[in-house]
Amino acid sequence: MTTPPAHWNPTSQRLWQAVRNGSVLDLTAASPESTAQDPNSMPQEVPAEVIAVLLLQPPTPEPGVVPHLQLVGAHITGRLQLRYAAVETPFSLLDCRFDEPVELADASLRAADFTGCQMPWLSADRLRVDGDLTLAQLVSGGVDLFGAHIRGDLWLTSALVTGDRSGFAVNGPQLRIEGGCTRTPLT
Repeated sequence: MTTPPAHWNPTSQRLWQAVRNGSVLDLTAASPESTAQDPNSMPQEVPAEVIAVLLLQPPTPEPGVVPHLQLVGAHITGRLQLRYAAVETPFSLLDCRFDEPVELADASLRAADFTGCQMPWLSADRLRVDGDLTLAQLVSGGVDLFGAHIRGDLWLTSALVTGDRSGFAVNGPQLRIEGGCTRTPLT
């Protein structure tokens, strides 16, 4: 595929192109699509379904480019469902805000970075990560890592995980980390 799906919104099409050419899509800067006159314009919105499609079926990269989804400052709408998925494309979702929980249970990932993200919950029981899982500065209601296996490092520095009624903020029995676990006290 050499062009993004025509039915995707302009921001999603820009993300498709960024994955194809190996660049970062940073939505934190003022965007040409947004104007003060149009309060309904939300150029930072990216449907979770688009991210899933780009991770599971990335566009054919330009010559010499290794696909890597890199998105900064997006409002991710819908539920990112990658449960049981084998995701070969590493991804960085930085300073993004998720409306719904992120589901990575039983998935297999190359590497994932959620630095500075806000999400209701991260469900990642039995997750397998070949590289690092970065949850630095994450703001979440909880993180489930029961039985997860991280072959690289787990980064939890400056995370704010509030926990649920059972008292668990990070639930990680049988969690295996082959690298290190870098964290500051969770608040």
